[in-house]
Amino acid sequence: MENRGITAEAAEAGREGQAAEAGTRSMAVTGARKPVLAERLLVQVAESLWLPAHESEEERTDRIRAAVAAVAGLAPRDELEGMLAVQMAATHAAAMECLRRAAMPYSYQDRRVRDDELRQAGRLLGLYARQVEVLNHNRGRAVAGPGGGSGQGGAAGPAPAEAAR
Repeated sequence: MENRGITAEAAEAGREGQAAEAGTRSMAVTGARKPVLAERLLVQVAESLWLPAHESEEERTDRIRAAVAAVAGLAPRDELEGMLAVQMAATHAAAMECLRRAAMPYSYQDRRVRDDELRQAGRLLGLYARQVEVLNHNRGRAVAGPGGGSGQGGAAGPAPAEAAR
């Protein structure tokens, strides 16, 4: 019996160690200083994604990993940037989903469906461009685009209008 207690304690310590390691990784990805916020931000980015039921578990996991990689790629430096990075990853994914739906063959049968998807994508891409501006402003970088700026995209890359040129 005593041996089982030691094993249970060791297993619990191992789980706590894994949880601490996961908390440290999520803090590095999100820029949050508290593990509880860092982990919640990663849950929020995963929950914001459309994960089709017809896709395999592996495909859905890949979507989540890609969104987390997008957050990590923005390299948030603090909680504000972490929250903004999560919003940016969710906004990007939603915009791309709208564009995908607009390109579906059924949408050409009903022009209104296609137009609605394209309109929503345009709104989301406009929001994304504003999020890029906020991130760059927060980092003290000039924002390229209409009205001035350095002509350089900054950490988050060029605004969508510039990227299309």
